[in-house]
Amino acid sequence: MTGLAPRLHSFAQIAKAAYQEDAAPFHSLGLERARLVSRQGAQCWVLENSTQLVFAFRGTEFDQSSDIKASLKIALRPAMTRRHEGNAAARAAYACGRVHRGFARELSKIHHSETLKLPPENARQVYFCGHSMGGAMALLAAGRWRINYQPEAVISFGAPCLGDAAFVSGLPVRHWRVVHGADCVPHLPFWLLGYRHHSAAIHIGQNGWPRGMFGDHRTKSYSAALAKYLENGAAGEN
Repeated sequence: MTGLAPRLHSFAQIAKAAYQEDAAPFHSLGLERARLVSRQGAQCWVLENSTQLVFAFRGTEFDQSSDIKASLKIALRPAMTRRHEGNAAARAAYACGRVHRGFARELSKIHHSETLKLPPENARQVYFCGHSMGGAMALLAAGRWRINYQPEAVISFGAPCLGDAAFVSGLPVRHWRVVHGADCVPHLPFWLLGYRHHSAAIHIGQNGWPRGMFGDHRTKSYSAALAKYLENGAAGEN
């Protein structure tokens, strides 16, 4: 993970800042243009500079009832709905299999927002990232929007499972799935319900089970663990 760690740390900071209403943290990370797309409790920051376009999805906020309801709607639904079946481009973008009903509905709120509209992107690198539910939404968005925005990678932190085996095996995107310590959220929803992860986990930090099962899920815990990894790596090279 040595060469990848600096990029993961940067995206961890972006995922953390996605919970704020202020664009200043993104500017300090070199993303000069930032605007928040917010619709019916679902949020996505659209971040840009001359070389990158980043979609940063906000995760579950426990004071937002819409987020709680979305997380609890764990029934699997078809990834491609009937309205997409007659559209060849949509069929190419929507993977087969089934996905988490609640996460799919949250993404649909943003997908249909007029404030999200951007022209197709071919020149810059495009990334999708997010923490917790935001990581699951980022992965689903990368699949659905890849007609216009060919993703360089999806970067998720503490993301829950998104879909079944057919869905994850049919989604052709690079996914850096970061799991910190004993974070319990990546173990949800349970495999017995048919859920599978899209890619192997990149584990960081110490597994302090069971004490860290909730504390290790915090965005600042992810940022701190990656910062510590970078510090130790730099010390090892001296």
